[in-house]
Parts: sequence; structure tokens; C-alpha cells
Amino acid sequence: MTSIAHMNNLTWDIVKTEVTFNNITYKSNIYDVKFYYEQGRHAIFLSNKSENHGYKFFIVKGINYEYSKIQELYEIHKLMFLGGFGVEVYGLCSCYYEGKNHFGLIVEKLYRDLKGDKNTFPLDEFKSFCRSVKGLIKREYYYEEIYGKDWYRMHPQMEFNVGENNIMYNLNGQPKIIDIDPRWQIKK
Repeated sequence: MTSIAHMNNLTWDIVKTEVTFNNITYKSNIYDVKFYYEQGRHAIFLSNKSENHGYKFFIVKGINYEYSKIQELYEIHKLMFLGGFGVEVYGLCSCYYEGKNHFGLIVEKLYRDLKGDKNTFPLDEFKSFCRSVKGLIKREYYYEEIYGKDWYRMHPQMEFNVGENNIMYNLNGQPKIIDIDPRWQIKK
């Protein structure tokens, strides 16, 4: 069983440019401060410049995901890392946000500005890897609305697609996918 690091309250508002977490104020997308955060469509990532990890919480959509879903994302992160495509995941964490306990992940910190000239994400190898993992799917609600629930059978070329904005780089300049969110699942 994975242990969970319990944190203090998280105060965040999509309109503001600050997050308070464990009595520390993080600034939005400002890399010249010690504590900063980045926001994606599903998650926020809190980071301390002096540490090699950060905290990823899936609170942006206003959904309180069950522990089992975050545990599943932890396992998917581990799979992606072991396959050479993803960020390393160190553990699970939780915090109180808007009166509810939210679970998150402690993950390796990645960087946008460490891209090398020859470091491109191996998309074909990534897609092949994902297809080789039994039961792994990424639900693309946009495609489901257009083509139906089995859209990936009719359009396999669109399955496990990765955009340039879904890639960041580790300290060695290697490209890693950051877009592992609640749309991903492993069907048992």
C-alpha cells in the first residue's frame, strides 16, 4: 500500500495568480520566484525551485476524485516512467480544499525551457507502448461526442495523441509527457 503525505489547506482561485499551500504562497507561472505553480486543464502543479519534485492536484475542473482514481493515475505514471515516456512519480499526497479532502501526486519536476534541438518526443513509440499495455485507454470526450464511444476503433491514428503543449523536459533534456490526467484509465 502506498503511503500518503497529508498536507494542510490549499487555497486557490482560478481568477487569482496565487496559491497558498502549507502556509506558503506560490505565484502563477513566474519562474524567478522560489515557489510557483502552473495550471493545466485538469491539474495544478505546485513547485519549490530548490526541490526536484512538486505536487500535482486535479482540482481545476471542480471534481473531487476518489482515492482509487488517483491511485490509478499513480500506477499509470509509473508505467509511463518505466517505459521511458513519463515523469517519475514519488508518492501520493492529499490536502483539504473547499472543505473536502483531495488526493494528488508527488511527481518529478519538469521544465519547458530544457528542450534540445534533437530531443523530440517519440510519438510512434509512445503510441505503440500504450497499445501494448492491456486495458490502457485515454478517453477523449471530444472525439466521443463526434464519433461515439468506440471512436478509437474507427480512428486509431488519433488514439494516444500527444500535442507539443503536453511535453516538458527533465534535467537531462529528455522529453516527457505531462498530460496524464483523469481521462486515462486501465480497464480491468
